[in-house]
Amino acid sequence: MRGVSNGGAAESKGSFPGSIRTLRTFAAAAGIGSAILFVFVGVCFRFQLFGDASLFSYAIAVQDSWAFHWHNISSRSTVYLYAHVPAELYGRITGDASGAIRIYGILFYGVQLIGLALTWLFDRSAERTVFIFACASTAAICPLIFGSPSEMWVAHALFWPALAAAHSTGPRWNAVAAFATFLPLSFAHEGALVFIAAILATILLRDGERRRFLHGLGAAAAVLCIWIFVRITFVPDDYTGKVLASAAMNVFDPAILANRMLVLLAATAGGFMTLFLVLRSANMRHAPETSAAAALAALVLYWLFGDPALHASDRYYLRTALIVLTPALGVVAVCAAYEGRLIRLAEKIYGVARGLFVNVGVRGVAVALLLVLLIHGAETARFAAAWDDHLVMFKKIVTEPQPQSPGIVNIDPERPEFEELPWFSTLPYLSVLVAPGFRPARLAVDPKSDYFWISCATATASVRKAGPHGIPAQSRAMIRDLNCKHRP
Repeated sequence: MRGVSNGGAAESKGSFPGSIRTLRTFAAAAGIGSAILFVFVGVCFRFQLFGDASLFSYAIAVQDSWAFHWHNISSRSTVYLYAHVPAELYGRITGDASGAIRIYGILFYGVQLIGLALTWLFDRSAERTVFIFACASTAAICPLIFGSPSEMWVAHALFWPALAAAHSTGPRWNAVAAFATFLPLSFAHEGALVFIAAILATILLRDGERRRFLHGLGAAAAVLCIWIFVRITFVPDDYTGKVLASAAMNVFDPAILANRMLVLLAATAGGFMTLFLVLRSANMRHAPETSAAAALAALVLYWLFGDPALHASDRYYLRTALIVLTPALGVVAVCAAYEGRLIRLAEKIYGVARGLFVNVGVRGVAVALLLVLLIHGAETARFAAAWDDHLVMFKKIVTEPQPQSPGIVNIDPERPEFEELPWFSTLPYLSVLVAPGFRPARLAVDPKSDYFWISCATATASVRKAGPHGIPAQSRAMIRDLNCKHRP
């Protein structure tokens, strides 16, 4: 968005630079606003109980996160140290398990805001262009997985300050800055190693930055050694290790590209752009507004009569989209920030992208971004309302008297009324968390579930640790009895 001096047919040369500033302001406001809403919506609608997060929240409430799961995923320790340890410490000091879970939610969903603040602090590119792209990424990409407990959520927040530091730090300190930002990034998620490789690649795009690249490469090598050492030292147990290996094979499943949300976003943006360019070529005066109105009408009809599926469980699997889209946008950010100081190949590639931007015009790009925000807002609102209703229904299932099932109630997460909201392996933990005083009458379980998070020994030790506050011993014993039936 920098260095463009003329616009398309819709903008005059005199107005285009001002329009660029408006677009930058809009992108920044969208990113910061989204980051704030993530915290507000996430905590208010208790997204920290969705999916695997119900197990994480339960582990925080019983002050045993490391033993429950994190020792099995030590390569993601940044998330544990950042979001779990402070929440667990609060619970240990105060005995307030509910407050500890809320703090976990605030920290986890607030990390995008922290990432943007650090990016603004580190970015020294002209007009803080990298920061603007970080805001655009937060607004346009992050909502794809908002609500899921994927550690890629934290990786996204850490990618942008690492990218800004790698390019903006002076020669004397850039190796230190690279190491300091690469280390927590690498321990957010295994996919963050792709992010680090992408950051190094963006340095190669800049002409005359060989020394900066070598410093970054050395820092990355040191971080990788530490990462490998931790992986070797903290090996997952055999039971969990097999599950993690199987899950890793699904990260880059090509079928993810056919996800409804990705198709909806691409179809809306593509349809709007196509109609806009056609109308503009016909010299229609209000081409952006007319095209936007048509796209909006199509979306309303889709939501009212198309009976779209709820974007719920797929939020976790779209972590793959972050792994691919975030570094791609980072490359564009660096090209825009350091235009005129790129290697010849990068200049040519960026010239094509810049030409497309000029042809579409600032208003076209702004409206396309606005449509993306609208889709994310509507789909998140549908998800939040459905999840809130589900928690109410789920609370009744595990608390209302049912003499025929005094300890366990079987439910099928694939039933239409659940709309893909239950997470088969964490239903027992959610049963405890939604019950008044953390005392459910029974645990909800999926009879087809073949994965149990904690061993019998770990669950038994948790019962012994029960105190007068937090999760009561009775509830811990229910979790123990269930796990000991299925896992040694």
